[in-house]
Amino acid sequence: MKNIKNIKEIILEYISSNNSNNSNTIPIDITIEMVIDTLSKEFPELLLPIAEENYIRGYHEAMDNLNQVEEEMRKQKKEKKKS
Repeated sequence: MKNIKNIKEIILEYISSNNSNNSNTIPIDITIEMVIDTLSKEFPELLLPIAEENYIRGYHEAMDNLNQVEEEMRKQKKEKKKS
């Protein structure tokens, strides 16, 4: 676990130093936006597969939602025809 902590500290210090105006300032709060921005600049090959996976998952989610809405609309039409 110590190696993981060291890697985390190194990454956070690097992100903090890249996002602060002055190296003598108090450490800044690091946001996920800062992490993604830094990683995308330093390791674009790392974030590309993550972005692709998110796109595919979003597409599948949208298709599932569309299918659910269509099924609900079919049920409502059947109920109206019966009444």
